[in-house]
Amino acid sequence: MKQSVLLLALCLMPLCVVAQESAFQADARPSVQLQGYTGSVMMMDNQLLCQASGILFNAGRIDGQVVAYAADTQFVKLHSDVTFVTRHPSGDIYFTRPDRRGHSYLYCAHTDTTKSGRPKTSVDKVDLGGYTVEHPAFTADGRIMVFSSRGKNPDRSDYDLWYSVFNEGKWQRPLNLGPRLNTSADDVAPSLYRGMLFFASNGHSADPLHFNIYSSQLISTRVTGDTVGMLQIGRSHVQRLPFNIPGLDNIDFAVDTAGAYCYFVTRTRDSVTTLHAFPGMPDGVMLWGRVSDAKGVAIPNVAIEVSSDGMAVCRTATDNDGIYRLYLRSDADYQILYRIANHFADRYAIHTAAADPERIISETRRDVVLDRIELDRRHIYMDLFGPNADVELSAYGRNQLAPLVQFLVDNPTLSATLSLSNDLTDNPNFNRYLTDSRLLSLQRHLQPLLPSSVRLTFENASPVSDATASGQSRLVVVISR
Repeated sequence: MKQSVLLLALCLMPLCVVAQESAFQADARPSVQLQGYTGSVMMMDNQLLCQASGILFNAGRIDGQVVAYAADTQFVKLHSDVTFVTRHPSGDIYFTRPDRRGHSYLYCAHTDTTKSGRPKTSVDKVDLGGYTVEHPAFTADGRIMVFSSRGKNPDRSDYDLWYSVFNEGKWQRPLNLGPRLNTSADDVAPSLYRGMLFFASNGHSADPLHFNIYSSQLISTRVTGDTVGMLQIGRSHVQRLPFNIPGLDNIDFAVDTAGAYCYFVTRTRDSVTTLHAFPGMPDGVMLWGRVSDAKGVAIPNVAIEVSSDGMAVCRTATDNDGIYRLYLRSDADYQILYRIANHFADRYAIHTAAADPERIISETRRDVVLDRIELDRRHIYMDLFGPNADVELSAYGRNQLAPLVQFLVDNPTLSATLSLSNDLTDNPNFNRYLTDSRLLSLQRHLQPLLPSSVRLTFENASPVSDATASGQSRLVVVISR
């Protein structure tokens, strides 16, 4: 690859990640091809770096979007064949480079100030007892290093995830992260974000032909309090992340906390490598559930539309089993619409939970029932006006009528007859008076929301005599042509 700047355009990703089978929508995936890509994507001092054709490249970005990348010469001073570089919280630079056999080992560049005030950098190989090191990552306090390795036998066929603890001025003997994270296949490319470990594996997925990116809590701080509780490392739940693209290797993940962007890399069978990006942090909430009719039968292909602050964010649909999954940002407000032809729609407002310290993606389930609409059939709504002799619709009542309103908005040539009754007291005259007042309230609520072409008829159906007080009110709606 030429070491000239290559201009590469990206488009923005929507703020909501939508997944069917945990995949991004195909039309919402910004990308940049990395020609000659052979190594890793990494963040270093808020710089996005990638290795291609044996050279580290610095990706130039505007508002998180990669617009250019060019060879970065600053690391040639460390060594001519640096394959991965990162900064330890102490300020030291750690990097990897291969030996003559192509096996990767770890080095540390430490800078001191001489008596004359000039900086002096010394580079030393880090003694880890002969373990190979690729893609090292450090916890925020610098006391733990996680890396991928083929162990002390570089000719073994698979990679595992390992960690080492910095103690008494040196890195201790590496320990395996265990069978909950490591598999019999390759587990590689670790990175860290707020105590969460990200890594790529072709052993956790049902598809052993491709790598996918996963996350797990590295250390259970709820149990240990800090990073010295080594027994809790590697025992957390492993989650496959929603941005993985099926049919491709998803092999690297990096978080730019300063710029609030995430980056990941995919690779095809013929080694076409692509850098993807999306705004925001990886924390999220998976809202999922089952959509069925009133009889409990699953409804496939229900359109689900997500908006926030009046702006459309994303959309998806239920699968053949009526299951949907939405990946939403943490601590955010969304409005969600579920609808399909010949059914009442459902609207739902949600404020997602704050980031979960145990999982990068927390889960919330919401099952939805969409009542089928049949013309000239009675649709019954109970107690829309709240307790006592309240005249105005309650918040519950307005919410219950929202699907009816949406249906009439979508079908403005239809008519609706609304028959309201109540037996709040054993006095029929009072009940009919209360019903008349509630019908006026109902009319004031509905008419501004509906097109003028929708014909509404309001009827007082309260009994004129022999009322038996039950404290209930009932609205019967019949929709007709």
